[in-house]
Parts: sequence; C-alpha cells; structure tokens
Amino acid sequence: MLEVKQLSDEFSRLIREALTSEELEKVNEANRVETNPLICHSHTFIDANECMLDALDRFGIELDAESQEQADLTNSAWDLSKKNGF
Repeated sequence: MLEVKQLSDEFSRLIREALTSEELEKVNEANRVETNPLICHSHTFIDANECMLDALDRFGIELDAESQEQADLTNSAWDLSKKNGF
C-alpha cells in the first residue's frame, strides 16, 4: 500500500522539477499566508494536478475518480507537500 509520505515525496520532487527556484519561493510564500486549505498556489505557474498524476503513475497507480480512498491519499500527500514547502 502506497504511503502518504511516499506520494508526497514524489509529488514534491516533480513540483521542484517543474518550477524555478524563484517560482517555488513565490508558491511557498503564497501558500504560507493562504487561509483556504483547498488552495495551492502552485497552479499559478503549472498544472500541479498533472504532477500528482505523474507521481501516482510512478507508483503504478492510475487515477480512479470514483475512489474516496485514493482522493484521501492524494489530498493528504498534497497537504503534506504544501506544509513542507515542497
């Protein structure tokens, strides 16, 4: 079973790969002051959903839009990544 930390680490790696250091700094600063937990400012620069899909693919997991378990996993991984500044 894929763990949240594993997915978060891969997602963060892909985000860091996709953004310049300046963009990443802006994303992290905007995320630090954002009060809505559903918003991630990475979307200002890239389609971060694609990074999450790529992270899932790295572990051989296809998106299942019907799976609440998968939604919980990806949301938790995304939250952890945001909290840790990618």
